[in-house]
Amino acid sequence: MITASLQQLLFVKSALGLLKFVRNARCACTISKSQDVEIQQVDCSKYLRVLVDSELSWLNHIDYVYNKIIKFTSIFYKIRDKINFDAPKMIYFAFIHSRLAYGIEIYGNTYTNHLIRLMILNNKLLRILQNAPRDTPAVKLCKF
Repeated sequence: MITASLQQLLFVKSALGLLKFVRNARCACTISKSQDVEIQQVDCSKYLRVLVDSELSWLNHIDYVYNKIIKFTSIFYKIRDKINFDAPKMIYFAFIHSRLAYGIEIYGNTYTNHLIRLMILNNKLLRILQNAPRDTPAVKLCKF
């Protein structure tokens, strides 16, 4: 019974890769029990839709979220004049806020300068959906 769970553990670890949180260090990781299995060391791994990198800077995840959200810019430009008063709020919370809120703990554990791109894009999408001018303060945009 122990060997079956060990084999499952080794399969999961070999499928995901092994993240070793050491800066500027190279190592060959092996686990030996009944057999030697070499596990690859990776720089970034996706776990539950969150990209975890070996330095815990979260840049890969922030870029991933940014690339997912930027696709909505042109769509929102095209539909902003064709939707009624309540629809922009529902659209924002369905497509943008849900992606930003998933894994929100990550944003608290990274530097602010890594998040600037996401904040600018979020404000841009809010301006588009609300048909607000460019000089509208972000505080007013968030009072949807």
